[in-house]
Amino acid sequence: MSSALSTFDLPSGRAFREGEHPAARLYRLGVLCIMAAFLMPGAAAGAPLPESGQVRGRVVDARTGEPLIGANVQLKGASQGAATDLEGRFRIPNVPEGPQTFVASYIGYQKEEQTLEVPAGRTVELNFELDWEGSELGEVIVTAQAEGQLGAINQQINASTITNVVSAARIQEIPDVNAAESIGRLPGVSIQRSSGEANKVTVRGLSPKYNAITINGIRVPATDLDDRSVDLTMVSSNMLSGIELTKALLPYQDADAIGGTVNLRLREAPAGLQSEFLIQGGFNELQGAYDNYKINAGLSNRFLGDRLGAIVNGNLEGVDRSADQFRAGYSRTADRLEAESLRLNEHVEDRRRIGGSAVLDARLPGGKVSLNGFLSRLERSYVNRTNRYDTGNNMHRYDLSTTDLTLDLFTTALQGEQRLGPAELEYGAAYARSGQSVPVERSWQFVEQAGMNLQDFTRIEQLPAAANNNLRETYLNDVRQATTSSENTNLTLDAGIRMPFDLGRFFSGNVRLGGKYRRQERSNDESEIGANAFYGGSSPLRRAIAENIPEAGTVTESRFPMDRFIDNAYDAGRFVGGRFDLGFTPRLDMMNRVTEAALSRPNLLLVDANSVFAQDYQGEENLGAGYAMAEINLGRRLTFLPGVRYERMVTNYEAYQVVDVVPTMGQPSEADARRARSRRENSFWFPMLHLRIKPTGWMDLRLARTESLTRPDFKKMSPRFFVPTETKQPVIMGNPYLEPSPALNYDASLSFYSNHIGLFTISGFYKNISDLIWDTSLRKLPGVVIPAVAEGETAPGSPGQEVVVSINNPYDATVKGIEVDWQTNFWYLPNPFKGIVFNVNYSHILSETKYPRSRFISKFDPNFPPTFIRVTQVDTFRVGRLVDQPDNVLNVTLGYDLRGFSARMSALYQGNTLSLLVPEDLRDEYTDSYFRIDFSARQQITPWAQLFLNLNNLTAEFDQTFVNAIGGYPIVEERYGFTADLGLRFKF
Repeated sequence: MSSALSTFDLPSGRAFREGEHPAARLYRLGVLCIMAAFLMPGAAAGAPLPESGQVRGRVVDARTGEPLIGANVQLKGASQGAATDLEGRFRIPNVPEGPQTFVASYIGYQKEEQTLEVPAGRTVELNFELDWEGSELGEVIVTAQAEGQLGAINQQINASTITNVVSAARIQEIPDVNAAESIGRLPGVSIQRSSGEANKVTVRGLSPKYNAITINGIRVPATDLDDRSVDLTMVSSNMLSGIELTKALLPYQDADAIGGTVNLRLREAPAGLQSEFLIQGGFNELQGAYDNYKINAGLSNRFLGDRLGAIVNGNLEGVDRSADQFRAGYSRTADRLEAESLRLNEHVEDRRRIGGSAVLDARLPGGKVSLNGFLSRLERSYVNRTNRYDTGNNMHRYDLSTTDLTLDLFTTALQGEQRLGPAELEYGAAYARSGQSVPVERSWQFVEQAGMNLQDFTRIEQLPAAANNNLRETYLNDVRQATTSSENTNLTLDAGIRMPFDLGRFFSGNVRLGGKYRRQERSNDESEIGANAFYGGSSPLRRAIAENIPEAGTVTESRFPMDRFIDNAYDAGRFVGGRFDLGFTPRLDMMNRVTEAALSRPNLLLVDANSVFAQDYQGEENLGAGYAMAEINLGRRLTFLPGVRYERMVTNYEAYQVVDVVPTMGQPSEADARRARSRRENSFWFPMLHLRIKPTGWMDLRLARTESLTRPDFKKMSPRFFVPTETKQPVIMGNPYLEPSPALNYDASLSFYSNHIGLFTISGFYKNISDLIWDTSLRKLPGVVIPAVAEGETAPGSPGQEVVVSINNPYDATVKGIEVDWQTNFWYLPNPFKGIVFNVNYSHILSETKYPRSRFISKFDPNFPPTFIRVTQVDTFRVGRLVDQPDNVLNVTLGYDLRGFSARMSALYQGNTLSLLVPEDLRDEYTDSYFRIDFSARQQITPWAQLFLNLNNLTAEFDQTFVNAIGGYPIVEERYGFTADLGLRFKF
């Protein structure tokens, strides 16, 4: 690598931003004073008072003995209480001595009261066995889907903050395809898809990179090459015991999650030896394929009197994720767009997933320790056959490419809880890694110059008929081979302590203190070799192709026509539903031989500095964080949670600065690229306030004011740039001066719940985001300031050249919305209606920001010859919503259980979504609204075996993208069809 190196430091971030309103500073100061006021008495009261004791125990289902997660146990008439954990266990410290009455409640079950004598300074055991509410009517069966729904309701009610839950029972009974599908059923969540399969989630209109994904509370490193988002297709639902989406952060959670934090919980071993096995086959309508398959297996047991547990899960899956796609391009004429290009693409893809998880847990005296590991690999193999009609350049092009991609995700963590007197210590150490590898990606292109009959087109459907389709005049133009390797690792250490206090029967709670250290390392390495072969490339390249592939042509020919490469046996079927004909396509085997012929001799394919260095970077981020918070119960009706978090981030990045040169045979010269390093520090305080008011036993109101942020994408903040030789092309550069984007969040949630209502919730939110990062285009003109890559340097490029760079938007962005959610089941109705389970949620989201943009005005300068044109840049802005934000999201699920039969019909509506915003609003791109229906059913055959059926995308919905939402200029359409799965599940 090059020895040329530039190093520079960047200024620290600001904890309190300049220009901040005085009221905001007073608010921060007030929070810190509140914390100080409660930390001192909390610490002093940490030890049990002489006249108090401790109560602990479990809450279980009276019929099955299964733990009831999220059940509430309350000291009657007092503030002390606790919610049960994943094992149904609870602990209430500092209980006054003497006879005390406790009430255990769980929505859907009958309340139970017990009175016992609490001795001073001692711990007593108290267990509850709750009966289902329906047992009053003589019915003692809690149906499968109702059990999953009730678990989610109770965990959500007893959460410390505004949270949505997918319970373990719901995941296990009728599982979704992957974790993203399950999360997508929650209010305020929209999903992004890859060939019809949900892979990422948008929370409250904020892109996937603005949300945090954790497994058992451990941060999952980003899987995307460019940004901080995580691909959730890596996670099989069968491995999970629950999913939690936190929308109003607490101080002990990472602050870089403006939308929310998704926590995926791994399953732990239940009591007794248990095993599970699932096998299914599937059908893909688009390809007419019946070779989809999935196999899951799990084994668990507990030993040493249930003190030690072990569970192992594994999955293997193969699916066809093919899709028909087209993309159109338009040119602007006056106030309308005219069709200019059309790209037809058949995407044929096979995906193979293999994964597993293992959890070993030990229950210790006064605590618990667990060791868990999660591993998932996604292998994608796909071929793209493309036909391009381009009237702007008067060309007809045929592309073919093949790619093998592997995505890996691995996490392991040692986590523990230990009681130290009345206090509870939590600690953990974790390692996580994600990696993306493309060992080989090959592509080829044939071009017919002057291949279109030029005229004005109003519709894209007119373009194929205007093509000449002269294959003898269509020649091999380009041969390329690329590789990619990207890795992201996290090492995390954290510890915290929770100290209860009791200052009277109606004043109790706990204080929580802790800290975290996380070191993240990120690297990206991309390279590409290739040659323009329109005239056969160099003489050695032409000779190599002709000698190895005689049918392609002879060494005396200067060009290789496409008619010799056609795959006459290939049939794309009814492409995009018969709307277009894909047309001709080259033979894949023959094109691979072309590349192998070129590779058989050294240096026949060219390499340039851009393809080897410009995309490469590596860096590390060191995060140190500390937090303090209190949970203060003022009687049974009011809970107050003040807290503050502090984060300090130190980042070091290294990238390349490349000035383009003519491609050379073999490796490019090291003089064509130099390494640059950047270092920066950011420190932020995050004061937070949460308030919960319970005026009755069937209603609560939650209010929260929190602060959070998002950090720049990896590549955008690296000190890289690429300067093309052609000055008409833009300079591409990173911006190491980018600041994180802080957000101020207000949340309110009002819930009503009872055994008959279920849970009905109305939530509202408002977010104000500062310094949101925005990609912009500037010109190197006098008076125009463009961020350089080092202090004291000027931005690269020539005078007047366009520079594409990311900046902090000087205008704030706002996001606001409302969510309505109702979860219920009709157990109280007569047969056959009592088996109905119903879920519906609706979200309406609005966002707005001002996007900076520059207009370039060209004028003849009268003081110079008329050929001289002076370019002036005018800075302005345009108003728009945030990218990836839909206006409306609706989820409806109707389930039905009858004895051993269970079925679920679900519908998803997602309003149009802004997918690309450009300086001219007429060219904005929107993903069209989407409506999809899925159906799942299972039938219990024996006590240990069941048959299940999944029908996905019954409406054969497809993705469409338009330029300008009103008027309808279609630019992208992707069809992936209907799929079906049939399988057997065995539980022993």
